[in-house]
Amino acid sequence: MVITVILFLAVLAVLIFVHELGHFIVAKLCGVRVDEFCVGFPPRIVSFKKGETQYSIGLIPFGGFVKIFGENPDEESLRGQDSARSFTSVSKWKQTSILLSGIFFNLLFAWILISISFMFGSIVPIGEETLKYADYIKNPQIIITQVMPDSVAQKIGLRTGDSLIKVISDGKQYGTDDPKDISIAQIQEAISSNKNTPLEIFYNRNGELLMATATPMEALTSSTSSTSTPVIYEVKNGDTLNAIAVKYGFSNYKTAGIVSVPSGDLDLIMPGDLITIRNANNISTSTETAKDNINKKIIGIYMENVGVVKLNPVLAFWEGGKITALNSKKVITSLYDLIKNSFFGKADFSQVTGPVGIAGMINQTRFFGFSYFLGFIALISINLGIINLVPFPALDGGRVLFVAIEAVMRKEIKPVVANILNMVGFSLLILLMIVLTFKDVTGLIK
Repeated sequence: MVITVILFLAVLAVLIFVHELGHFIVAKLCGVRVDEFCVGFPPRIVSFKKGETQYSIGLIPFGGFVKIFGENPDEESLRGQDSARSFTSVSKWKQTSILLSGIFFNLLFAWILISISFMFGSIVPIGEETLKYADYIKNPQIIITQVMPDSVAQKIGLRTGDSLIKVISDGKQYGTDDPKDISIAQIQEAISSNKNTPLEIFYNRNGELLMATATPMEALTSSTSSTSTPVIYEVKNGDTLNAIAVKYGFSNYKTAGIVSVPSGDLDLIMPGDLITIRNANNISTSTETAKDNINKKIIGIYMENVGVVKLNPVLAFWEGGKITALNSKKVITSLYDLIKNSFFGKADFSQVTGPVGIAGMINQTRFFGFSYFLGFIALISINLGIINLVPFPALDGGRVLFVAIEAVMRKEIKPVVANILNMVGFSLLILLMIVLTFKDVTGLIK
């Protein structure tokens, strides 16, 4: 728990520092006075002044700011002695550059982190998308990407990031001492065909070879009666999430409660994936559906076939840029869909998480190694940058919208109006953070 909190606060501090550093540097370059550079929100626990700028660290770690003279207009910045160095006194393109610089620095930072991860050796899923890295892939292995709560796997001590080496089921050995000699299909066969005898699971954790024994549990517990716990469904050839939902009497995968898949991408499922139908306790499984799944065994893990890709600096920088652009596009698309669906009451907020949820994910990624950890921090940095693009008061995108309106109208927005809108927007953002934190905490309690 302590490590999780420390990691989260460290990552948050770095990302906020990078974002605000962008505003700080560009404001200085544009000749605008910067009164304070603060990581975190007041009350201030550390503060010192160098030149005209005060540098501070706030007690509340969920944010930060650069106090740019005139960004929130007042009498001094509009008509005071130093008004020529006010944010409102510089050209619109300079104002826009200052406002967007934090976002740019977040994306640039993500690019650098992803590039570094490739240089050190980045863990990537092995599939069609990674064929271009075929000559660079080393140490192919199967790792556990998720351990289901209260599952057999959790009870025997398996963890996210463990590398599976071999499995012995009913006296038959699947795989060898070499991790590349076993496949996900073999592991699934060893588990699902087990005749209620203890499995011997050999795995690697941080370079140490370990072994655990487990007796798999049935994927479905009843063929006709209503279940009291979520159903685990094994994906078959030709399945889609909606098709799976229909089998269980739901109209679509959202009503069935399917909110995640092993790959993390709801548009991508593969045969052998284990899908959790969370609302199964509200329906009765049909005899036909149950027959298809009867005797299927699971231990409660998601797996992925991965390898380590290590690239030279030039290629790492090139690929890092491409992945940054691709992930940025995905974040923009997801955010757009969420906002659009919110207006029609169709938004799915189950995958939206707050500080507590992010802290848990950061803690999980450390088990996959340094390079994977860097890649995940890069993804958070991209999300932070893109979210700030939203044209909402208090966010950088909202301030850019004000500048655009002023440019079109050729008239300044009244300072009192801009300040009130930004204050309201900031208050709503804090409220949203509190709601998301409550959601994350209640999710952990459940």
